[in-house]
Amino acid sequence: MPALEELDTKNLRKKLRKRNLESKAVLTNSLKDALVIEGNELDDFDFPDFMEKPKQQYTKLKADCNRRFDQQAEKLNEIDRELNDKIDQQSKDIRTKRQI
Repeated sequence: MPALEELDTKNLRKKLRKRNLESKAVLTNSLKDALVIEGNELDDFDFPDFMEKPKQQYTKLKADCNRRFDQQAEKLNEIDRELNDKIDQQSKDIRTKRQI
């Protein structure tokens, strides 16, 4: 069996989970203890939002996708209108020819 320091992250997590030491409460308490040891005031400590930039990127990407979708939908609608106009014209031409 490898020494504790030699365990990779996957096996370390597995061993912690087995002992119910990977729960949010345990991790939160460990972080609080570390912050206090580092001299931080827990009430004043502000964690940066690590998801803010990915959220902004996602929002921009989604807006770009929606814009492109709308552009493609408009092109398809225009093609649909043109085809319907051609069908209507051909129907009129056929009816006109039948009357002759």
